[in-house]
Amino acid sequence: RVWAVNSPPVRCGAGDSSWPYSLSYVTSEFGPRSGRFHEGIDFSGGPATTGKPIPCIGDGTVHNVFFNSGYGNCVDIFHGTFDGFSWYSRYAHMSTAPVVSEGSSVSKGQTLGPVGNTGNSYGAHLHMEVHKVTPGGGLVSDPGNPSTSSGRTAINPRLFMTAYGDGSVIIP
Repeated sequence: RVWAVNSPPVRCGAGDSSWPYSLSYVTSEFGPRSGRFHEGIDFSGGPATTGKPIPCIGDGTVHNVFFNSGYGNCVDIFHGTFDGFSWYSRYAHMSTAPVVSEGSSVSKGQTLGPVGNTGNSYGAHLHMEVHKVTPGGGLVSDPGNPSTSSGRTAINPRLFMTAYGDGSVIIP
């Protein structure tokens, strides 16, 4: 498959990243939702139920561990610089604080914490985001704005996983 994400062409090795759970457990997609913008993909049911482990989608470094009213218990992972951009994944609504600490290295599949229902959540699930950040920039969330002209750095995780999970080509 080929996806356009406004980046120069790049080919990544197959298996660099993997979905945290089977896509049959996706309960909400990336994009406009109820007058707001949903900046990630939600997984619920089966392996994505209360207390079950949340696996990291790829190797990286724990960038940020935090709690806030929207995301609840949350962790951000820096996956490196590819294609001239810094790439991060975010995992939200954990039932407890993440089991990893800022600055630690993580591996694909490593448990980050347990699925939960903290923050602005209406049931136990994993909310996962992918952020494409200009070097030197920071992650920008703008869930209140359904416009595609927002300055958010979140991209559709399906684009990232297609490019970096199965070796597909990204084209401008």
